[in-house]
Amino acid sequence: CSGGGAYACYNEAPRAVGDNVSYGYVAVPNPSCGTCYNIQFTGTGQHNQNDPGSKTLAGKHMIVKVTNTGGDVAGNQFDLMIPGGGVGINPNTCPKQWKVSSGDLGPAQGGFLTSCNSGTHAQKKECVRQKCMLLLEGDVRKGCMWFGDWDQVADNFNFRYAPIACPNGM
Repeated sequence: CSGGGAYACYNEAPRAVGDNVSYGYVAVPNPSCGTCYNIQFTGTGQHNQNDPGSKTLAGKHMIVKVTNTGGDVAGNQFDLMIPGGGVGINPNTCPKQWKVSSGDLGPAQGGFLTSCNSGTHAQKKECVRQKCMLLLEGDVRKGCMWFGDWDQVADNFNFRYAPIACPNGM
């Protein structure tokens, strides 16, 4: 995070394992790395209760695994690691790892969705998908496309969570 050689692993991008279930990876303050949680989406957005993307998540859930620390994450939050979802407080790490300029990843807070903030929900999704195509092929691009497809570019969704045993494959 301070210019060293360690990075988040590409295979820690979110991925759908069904129409209503995804796996993902999160950063939390004071992490207990390796802990898994079941996130149940409420169908509302944190900043906009009627966020169209958040509405589409109602009834879906994610299983997330803690793999990183989030120095800027509040105690009641998870920072879901999504390629194209914003690089947070370490704005030079992902661009260096992915060999792109930092401007290509959108604003540090909000990423591609912040860059694609105008138009209809469908137009925002398409804008995010086009920007995802600029990322490395493989897990990074697939994780970004997950943001547009499964997650429906939900903007800071509300959720409930509970600790669970980590499933095989995480």
